[in-house]
Order: sequence, then C-alpha cells, then structure tokens
Amino acid sequence: MNADLSSLVEQQGTWVDELDHLNQTFPDSGNVTLLVTSADPAVLKSSVSDIAKALNDQSLVHHVFAPQILPWFEEHALGFLSQQKFEQVKQSIEETVRPAAVAAQANSLELYFALLAESESPNLNPLLKATEDNRVDWPSFFQEDVTLPSAYAITLVADADSTATEPNRAIINAIASSIKQADLPASINVQVTGQAALDFDEIADANNSITVAGTASLLGLILILAVGIRSLRVIIACYLTVLVGLAWTFAAGLLVIGHYNTISIVFMVMFIGLAVDFSIHLCLHIQELRVKGESNEVGMRHAIAHSIRPLSLCALSSALGFLSFYPTAYTGLGELGIVSALGMILGLIATFVVIPLFFTLFGYPTVRHQTDTYRFAWFGSQLIRFKSLIFTLVVALTLVMGYGATQFKFDFSTLVLKNPKSESVLALNQLQQEGLAQAINYSPSQKIKNKHKSGKRVWRCNRLSRP
Repeated sequence: MNADLSSLVEQQGTWVDELDHLNQTFPDSGNVTLLVTSADPAVLKSSVSDIAKALNDQSLVHHVFAPQILPWFEEHALGFLSQQKFEQVKQSIEETVRPAAVAAQANSLELYFALLAESESPNLNPLLKATEDNRVDWPSFFQEDVTLPSAYAITLVADADSTATEPNRAIINAIASSIKQADLPASINVQVTGQAALDFDEIADANNSITVAGTASLLGLILILAVGIRSLRVIIACYLTVLVGLAWTFAAGLLVIGHYNTISIVFMVMFIGLAVDFSIHLCLHIQELRVKGESNEVGMRHAIAHSIRPLSLCALSSALGFLSFYPTAYTGLGELGIVSALGMILGLIATFVVIPLFFTLFGYPTVRHQTDTYRFAWFGSQLIRFKSLIFTLVVALTLVMGYGATQFKFDFSTLVLKNPKSESVLALNQLQQEGLAQAINYSPSQKIKNKHKSGKRVWRCNRLSRP
C-alpha cells in the first residue's frame, strides 16, 4: 500500500518547479509534529524539554525543533503576544512600575503615594508585599497578566523505512518509545500528527476498511446467491470463482503497477460485484440446458460455446469503460481503471476455468424440472397494474435527483480522503485550534528533496503564534 498522496496526482507543471524551489530554500521541514498539552501549564515546559531530549536520542530522528522552549523566545516573549494582550501588559506596567520608578528616581516615598492616589485603579500589591518581605519581586506581578501556554508543538525530521510494508511504523514506534522514556506526568497529553503520522494512519485505516468492505461484499454475495439460486454447488462455484479471480487481479495489479494506493484498492469491492455476474450467467445457462435434457458434459460444452462470446463482449466493454479513467492527471484514478480493467478480463478467464473444473471434480448441481415462478409473475402483474403511478414517481424522482446533481461541489482538500477520527487528523485539528500552526502548507503533491527525505510530502509550520 502506498499512502503517499503525491502519487495520486501527476507531478508536472510550473507549480512543481516552484514547490521544488521552496523546498530547496527551506530544506529542514519536519515530517512529524507532536502536540503536547496539559491542564497544568506549570509542568508543561519541562515535559516538552524531556520529550525533545528523548527524541534526539533516537537514531532515525535527524532534527528536533521545539521553538517555544528556546531561550530566544523567552527573551523576546512580548513580541509574540497579541495586540490586546500586549496592551493589557503595558497598562499593568504603567500602573504598577511607573509610580515606583518615578518615586525611586526622586528618592521620595511621598511621591510614590501621590502617584498611586492619581491612578484610577492603583495597584497596592507591591506596597503590601514590601511591608511583609521587605522586597518586591516585580516580574511576578507582570506574570499575573500573562497566562502560561497550555499547548506546545515539537516538529522533527525522521526517516521512514521504505523497504517495510508500513514505512512509517518505525517512526511512530520511536516516538512512542521517546514519550515513555520521558516519564511524563499523568496530566501531560501527547498527540502525533504530520505527514508521517497521517500516512501511517491512512495505511492502517485503508487496510481495515478494505477488510471490512471486502468481507461485507463477500457475505452479501453469499446471501444474494442463496436467495436467488438456492443451489449449494452453484453458490460454492461462483464464490470460489470470485476468490480466484480476485487473487489473480491482486497479483496482476502488483505486476503492472507495483503498488496499490488508497483509491485503486477500491477495485476489490467493484470486482466482487461485477465479476460474479459472469459466473452466475454461465452456471444458470448450464442449468437451463440440463433442464432441457442435455447431459452434464454436453450441457457444459454448449453453455461455454453459447456464453463465451457475449460474456467476453461484456467483459471487454466494462474493461474499456474502466480504462477511460487512465488518461487523466489524477494518477490514482488512472491506476484504479487499469486494475479494474484487468479484473474484468481475469474474472472472465476465471469463470471459464474454475466453474467447469469445479463441476467436473465435485459434481453438478441437482436439476430441478419444476420451477417456482409464482412470486415473479405476481410482481410483474403489479408492475403492469400500477404502471402509470410508477412512471409518475420515476419522473418526479428523476427531476429531484437531477436538481440535486446540479448542486455538486468538488472538495479540493485531500484531508477528506483520511479518516477524520484517526489520531493524526484529530491532532492536526487540535494543533490549529490551539493556534500553534495558523499557517500550515499541505498539498497532496508536496515534495522535499534533501538529505532527510526524497519525494515525500511535508508539513511546514510557517508561524508559531505563542512563545
């Protein structure tokens, strides 16, 4: 599975050259971001330092950047306050420090009291503190107007293992090991996002989703065959044919393309629904000829001879339809078309190989000379009886659906392709809500070409809003 969304879009155009220039100008962009939060801000900063130190000890981590704990940000903290918060601090300084500074310069305690009396809201806390301890800790009064941050961000550059089935698992494991090594307090919460985490969650989610969807499709297929055919041998033959054709298509897709992405893997569900039609058609034609009195072997040969041309035409037309996906700049969609087209051809071949072989080895289904068509005849009579009403409803529904189709809008955000409940996406949303990454560049085709990563997309934090 290839979770790199850059492979879903053709990497050609002016925007690619401009992006390469941007990446060369700013080469040290992190591919992992940690969001560290706590209800107790007092222990948060030291915990972030411990995490950063533990991450630096990891061999696959090349660069760790935790700007909020750097001394420079502490020295210039006022420059990162919002205008409203800065005005509050300025006013507090004027009301608290100015009277004391002017009085100290004049060496006059009376002047200090006079200036306090002139203030609309005099701050008497320094005076009370001086009477108790004979000294005043002025910075402590300023900190009362500045709340400590409840969230910190750490970005890092780490190498994925391109030879592994899940390339980013080593990064996620290393981060988990570093968090454990830091021995954080229970109040500290660490969330992981960034490109590596998003890709890791996407592969895991794709594997889980395709397992659920494939299993549901196969179980639904059994149910449909059981209700519609009611022959155990035919059900097993059709089911086995679908599984064989599915395995062939998986292998063919890997041979032709070399990988599956989060779009092309959907072929599995499509194949199950389409390829089984070939098997049902052939099996029922065999049954029909045997009901007419032909022997098993003769009925098999005649059914194959009669069905191979129309079923081949169906498979070819379906394959051509899927191949129409190929000439597009959306590479992921084109790969889906190629794999699905291969699936139609291989599903047809599997039908004419597996079903005759299965019936020859395990016997033919029992011939039922009497068929129950009562329910179908009743349904047909009801259609004729209420044809006017049905036609009116169809026209009305078509108009409503047609209007709904005109409201179609394309969502250009590639984040909609990811599971919104995955840890990495939740952490990304939380990161933006905390104001730590108010300008994050994210593109399905972002690449970075440097000593750290090659051909991988990155997250770039342009501005950290808090010191």
